[in-house]
Amino acid sequence: MITRVSTQSVYNKTIAEFGKRQASIADLNRQITSGREAGDFVQMGSKIRRVQDLETKITRTDGYNTNIDTATIRLNTMNQSLEDIEQVAKDLLSNITTRRSAAGSEMPLAQLAKGQLQQIKEALNRSAQGRYLFAGARTDQPPVGDIDTQTNLLTPNGTPATGVSVTTANVSANYYSGDATVFDVRASDDLTVTYGVTADNDAFKQLIGALNTAIEGQNSNDDTLFKKAFDDATGALNKLITIKSDVNNNLLILDDTKNVHDKFSTYLNQVLSDSEGVDVPSATIKLSLDQTVLQATFQSFAGISGLRLLDFLK
Repeated sequence: MITRVSTQSVYNKTIAEFGKRQASIADLNRQITSGREAGDFVQMGSKIRRVQDLETKITRTDGYNTNIDTATIRLNTMNQSLEDIEQVAKDLLSNITTRRSAAGSEMPLAQLAKGQLQQIKEALNRSAQGRYLFAGARTDQPPVGDIDTQTNLLTPNGTPATGVSVTTANVSANYYSGDATVFDVRASDDLTVTYGVTADNDAFKQLIGALNTAIEGQNSNDDTLFKKAFDDATGALNKLITIKSDVNNNLLILDDTKNVHDKFSTYLNQVLSDSEGVDVPSATIKLSLDQTVLQATFQSFAGISGLRLLDFLK
């Protein structure tokens, strides 16, 4: 098309207005569709640092929640094991009481105790997420070996204690193949929770020893050993209750911390959405205005295209 010299300036301005309004309409459509005001970091301008800081905080908070979720699974599994072992201790106390009574001579205490040793072994060899929980850092192997046939009661020279020698025996963790490491979890910027217990803990050793003492008492029909087994089982039960209390306290701490993180994450995501988001009603109004202006520009362009120099001289 040949542009008349007299209309060239107006024509150029109209073309420029076309481009400006079309770009504005395209960007507003993108904002309304995506819900984001900026399409890239360049458009964010001064908001870049704020958005990046928010995203970093959200990522860090989500990471802490993942840590807490992992620790919570492990602690709940440990808690179940502790409840099972606590029940073993209570059952042993009940069985010994019955065995020492006038009507208890026929109770198969040794057989029951051997079954309870197996229950303890299963509880302490429990795993979660592919890790043995009572093994310290050696999480790839069961921490408790043979406690079914091998006693953990040893004489002063280290040999297995039997019969009367049980009364002066040392309680050992000769069944344990783990190490002394316990878990910890980074739950927040300023909170690290140390948690867990290993299978060589005194509570477990003492209860296993009490069961072995009860077996020896049954084999030798020795009431002194029954009494010792009862006292040792009572001491083990008290220690188990303390361990369970620690586990439940850690669960409570982690749950409270996670609730704080969840609220903080919700807040951060809302702030991020507000920072990146677009005011849809305002954008829609502006889009309508731009479309109106563009239409008027088209009409103006059509009129200018048909003008001649004579029309300007009238």
